[in-house]
Amino acid sequence: MKATHYILLPLVAAQALCVLNAQAADSTISINASVVASSCTVTTTSTTIPLGNIQANTLLTAKQFSPWSDTKDILLTACPSSTTMVNATFSGVASTDDLNGYKNTTSAGPQTVSVQLAKADGTLLKNGDSYGDVNVATGAAKFTVKARLYTEKGLVLPGAVTSAIDLTFQYK
Repeated sequence: MKATHYILLPLVAAQALCVLNAQAADSTISINASVVASSCTVTTTSTTIPLGNIQANTLLTAKQFSPWSDTKDILLTACPSSTTMVNATFSGVASTDDLNGYKNTTSAGPQTVSVQLAKADGTLLKNGDSYGDVNVATGAAKFTVKARLYTEKGLVLPGAVTSAIDLTFQYK
């Protein structure tokens, strides 16, 4: 009986130690992060697309437009190697007549005319549109655009036309 007693005592002591070392988690910490592409340097911070003098009779009837301007490049440089693509989103005061155009914001200018912006291939870039991903090559990216005037209603009177369009870049 003595031998049995000595065997049970170490087992009881081992079970007691296991109970003392048992622990439960009362709290959890979650760590969240997102690694994003670094930005490029916007080299073309401001540019003007001149349309020159447009004859009023060019915009006399509804759904007419002026010729496209020459193209302009919006340049981004010093892109880090981790940035492989850039997208641009366009925003400005939208025309109420032309769903694809920007409003003439010159108060004394003709209000039946809008400004249309497009990629070099003629794809219109209306308010809120994205250009699409442009590949970064040798640390640079280029967005090429052009502009023209458009009238939905016609009867455009002579006067100044101005429209400002902002670009916001997203890096990937």
